[in-house]
Amino acid sequence: MVARTRIALYLLWYGWLFSALIGLPMLARLKPPQAIGERFPAGVLRVGIDPSYPPFANHVEGGFVGFDIDLGEALAAELELAVQFIPLGYDGLYDALKTDHIDILLAGVRVDYRQSQDVVYSQPYMNGGLRLLSPKTAALIRRNDLSSHKIAYGYGTAADQFLWYAEREIAPFQRAPYEDEETALRALKQGQVSAALVDGVEGLRFMRWHGNWLQELALTEDHLAIAMRRDRPWLHSLIHDALSRLWVDGRLSEILQGWLWQASPAP
Repeated sequence: MVARTRIALYLLWYGWLFSALIGLPMLARLKPPQAIGERFPAGVLRVGIDPSYPPFANHVEGGFVGFDIDLGEALAAELELAVQFIPLGYDGLYDALKTDHIDILLAGVRVDYRQSQDVVYSQPYMNGGLRLLSPKTAALIRRNDLSSHKIAYGYGTAADQFLWYAEREIAPFQRAPYEDEETALRALKQGQVSAALVDGVEGLRFMRWHGNWLQELALTEDHLAIAMRRDRPWLHSLIHDALSRLWVDGRLSEILQGWLWQASPAP
């Protein structure tokens, strides 16, 4: 028994020594070797935005407004940095990130694994997947509730493809294609259809003004997150921690609800 105890102590000692000699140096390499002030010598967090994509960002007289603006300011404050918003065109979002023109991309971007070679995403803050909107008086609260109902959607959208597959799995329902999602939502408001299936962001924007009489159901997942360069793990850690603090203390939910209908951070 004593011998076994001695062996266990030896193993524990050598395990600690191995960690000290091998493991801790490895952890040290993973930690940011410089303070935030040294990482951001100008004291500024450069945030890429798309000012043509409300409610995330929109150009107004004197600057920008939108969800991305409020979140960018909150993140910079958490890091004790000033914030600089850099407007980008849709086609140049990821190029600006990869060429070090910005520190983070906060432009209503959705997690795109095709970018994974160069880009890392934060934890998602919202599910922008398809949402089914229907009147509370005749709410469709499950996927199978589509059966026997007339469903509006934008022609050629993700909802179009979803319903095409759903027709093969659910009892018959009537598809009602419209020119775009705005027109499909107008048809719902006018009582021409039982429900409308639209992109999550468009659905939440509509709910913001009509949520008193509508029920919403998320049918798919398409998460929105903050994009960063893959070669900056120290930045990933800073943004992750700052976003987590905003989530825990409720400020992230407040920002979301300020621009969208009761949108909750994604789990």
